[in-house]
Amino acid sequence: MTLDYKALPKYRQRSLRLKRRRVLQLIILAGLLYLGFDQWNGYQLRRGRELLFKGELSAAEKRFRHVERLRIRRKEAYEALGISRLMEGDYRTAEPLFNSAITRRIKRSVFDFQPVLISLLDKGDYEAAKIYGEYLKLYRSEPELNYYLGVAYNGLNQLDRAEEVFQLATRVPYLRAKIDEQITLLRQKWDTDRSYYLYDQRGEPIAGLRVSDGLCIRPYEAFSSILGSPSSDFGVERYLNSQDRWNKIYLTLDREIQEASYEAFKGYTGSLVVVKPSTGEVLAVVNSPSSPPENIAFERYYEPGSIIKVVTLAACLEEKFDFDSFFPFNCQEPLLLEGRLVYDWMAHGEVKDIEEALAVSCNLTFAQLSLKLGGETIVKELRRFGFDMRVDSSFMPINFGEILKEERLSVVNLSIGLHPLRITPIHAALIAAAIANEGICMRPFLLKAKRNIEDRVFWEQKPKPLFRAMSRELAEKLCWAMVGVVENPRGTGRRAQIEGLTFGLKTGTAGEKSKGLNAILIGLAPIPQPQIAFAIFAEGEGRAELAGAAITRRLLELVKDRLGKIP
Repeated sequence: MTLDYKALPKYRQRSLRLKRRRVLQLIILAGLLYLGFDQWNGYQLRRGRELLFKGELSAAEKRFRHVERLRIRRKEAYEALGISRLMEGDYRTAEPLFNSAITRRIKRSVFDFQPVLISLLDKGDYEAAKIYGEYLKLYRSEPELNYYLGVAYNGLNQLDRAEEVFQLATRVPYLRAKIDEQITLLRQKWDTDRSYYLYDQRGEPIAGLRVSDGLCIRPYEAFSSILGSPSSDFGVERYLNSQDRWNKIYLTLDREIQEASYEAFKGYTGSLVVVKPSTGEVLAVVNSPSSPPENIAFERYYEPGSIIKVVTLAACLEEKFDFDSFFPFNCQEPLLLEGRLVYDWMAHGEVKDIEEALAVSCNLTFAQLSLKLGGETIVKELRRFGFDMRVDSSFMPINFGEILKEERLSVVNLSIGLHPLRITPIHAALIAAAIANEGICMRPFLLKAKRNIEDRVFWEQKPKPLFRAMSRELAEKLCWAMVGVVENPRGTGRRAQIEGLTFGLKTGTAGEKSKGLNAILIGLAPIPQPQIAFAIFAEGEGRAELAGAAITRRLLELVKDRLGKIP
């Protein structure tokens, strides 16, 4: 007889205990594995959160996707991915991710909601803050949440909803002062039916929305040609996004100088630009007509004419040209230069020195000087003043002047600002600004700062040098030479003189005779410490010493009291 030991009661009991032990071991192992994955995924979520707040969005999303694939803590991964998408500005894909987290009954989060909401509100992204806040209300009940949601509603001009949630947040004592500030702003919008988003550099509102219907508001006509409209293809509005229109966008424009420029240029076609030499801030821009196909001041090219003589003079000073061997010069008849007759715009007679040559704008003087210096020197000097430079702009595009490619480059034409040279009004103003700023041209900018609804700055442009055109000593000499254009009895800018104000100019007349020559002028004021530099391009107005001087005189009369007070 064969004994089957497996049938013995003791063995069956032992076998059962072993099976139970193995099941228990498997359960413990599974629990440990789950706990391990839970801890690992928690680490991935926390690390992703850190990366997210550092701005490394793609690296953070990679971590969150890893957790989503492992499924453990998947609900939190959906929430984290939604937050990541909001910080990228992708509202459309964020909401389904939050819905997935809610559908799976999320109960915990690796994110403290306050830093997330503060981060979104600090950068003025109220739509993102609203989406996240409304999602949180579905599974969280902290009263502080209502304050942040109210700020988001207020920023979006959803005033009824904002007031409602602010009332719920008043239970939080430390938030009451902030709530009062928000409610004051909210009621101001209600009372005035106004929500402004564009301001000049001193905080004067220059564009906004009507709260009741969302229509645009323009308090000052003087800004229309630079602001454009939300539906236009030019101007500041073209480069604003929807988020900008819920915040406070500060431009470098100065209302008083803008209105003076608008008044001075009224009735003319072309552009007038005023900049602050020490910073590169654009203080005023007038484009006429007010709805051009492009921004005239920043993008339209013109033949510069005699304003370029300041660059030719700079080249002479850089090369230490011996003016005593050249002057006095008798300007009478046209000269044969570069195989052709070169004419002056008038016979100047005796020109005693280089300062007088600039004052009377003697073409023949500067043409001969350029030939003595040579084409390579003239081209080099033009490039030192920004010609052929590509300037990256974080806001509106800006074109600098160009030396057009020619099979045979005319040095004479380059020296007196004729083809193949072309320039934009903003570049012309910056040439004057470089002379005014001890030879340094600052990078031009129009967008100064962005503030959120709580008046916190979340973006700011700092002044930056763009290039050095000349030494401080040479810049000072050019400044005073430009003063001579105004104060010399024969100077082309003499008609712009204003009693009690010393300033410098250089006039130019260029373009096509068939269309009417353009009156062009650059200037800086007051001397010896210039606060503004400017350029005037009046299309078809003929000689700059007439129309250009008239515009300049009117402009400086209107801004005279403002000079010295520009921050």
